[in-house]
Amino acid sequence: VFAFTGKLSISRKEMEANIVDNGGTVSSINKTINYLIIGDNAVQTKIDKAKKYGAQIISESEFMKMLN
Repeated sequence: VFAFTGKLSISRKEMEANIVDNGGTVSSINKTINYLIIGDNAVQTKIDKAKKYGAQIISESEFMKMLN
């Protein structure tokens, strides 16, 4: 389960499609997420909340490497 914050290099709709097309799901930041994808100017409170829930914080480029 993925969530994202900050400005990404692709639209949020495209990011969501990438996630779903590869078997993932997209959610708001809550205790069910496994990964928070962060873009430019990511909101620190969202990062802190994701960490609190035990999510792994990854960059957009790290996510793209996961797809390959």
